[in-house]
Amino acid sequence: QYSVDGKGWPTSYSGAIDAGVVIPGITDGYVGFAPDIGCYEVGTEGWEAGADWVETPLEGFETGNFSRFLWERYGDATWAVISSARHSGTYSARAGTIDHDGSTSLQVTLDCLSGDISFYRRVSSESGSDCLQFYIDGVEQDKWSGEKDWTQVSFPVTAGKRTFRWTFSKNDSISERGDTAWIDDIVFPIECKNAWAR
Repeated sequence: QYSVDGKGWPTSYSGAIDAGVVIPGITDGYVGFAPDIGCYEVGTEGWEAGADWVETPLEGFETGNFSRFLWERYGDATWAVISSARHSGTYSARAGTIDHDGSTSLQVTLDCLSGDISFYRRVSSESGSDCLQFYIDGVEQDKWSGEKDWTQVSFPVTAGKRTFRWTFSKNDSISERGDTAWIDDIVFPIECKNAWAR
């Protein structure tokens, strides 16, 4: 009933023609009353049923945990995925709760392309003392303290295996404001994978 030819196109008498489901953004571009079932759409030039998308290099912590990448968490407390504060979506990552002279780090090592890493950061801490620091391969790129709302920052990355680390650290006295930091919507300069939805 759903016959196709040797190249995967539905034959002219196939029940697969106009038998698919219209999914906006996925099966747009069909000919007839509905998309065809299968790999190709009869009556078009090479139109394939499905969306050609790129797997995003974005880490927005929308899994609700740290499972999307091989994250490492260490220090005097561990970073956590939380929903009470975020730049977008449902979740962000928040620095672990630490005492004076403490620190908490979140890091990941990835094979990168030449490009930029960008992310949103938010800080609520003692100005000039308790800081969120960002490192690439152990080299500090920038640091932030005080009351800083969500802001996107970006840094150049050279191709190769790179380690990205976010560390929140406190000095030996005074706790102010929220006494923590958050990150969200990280875009890594990594190779993306093409895939077809059928």
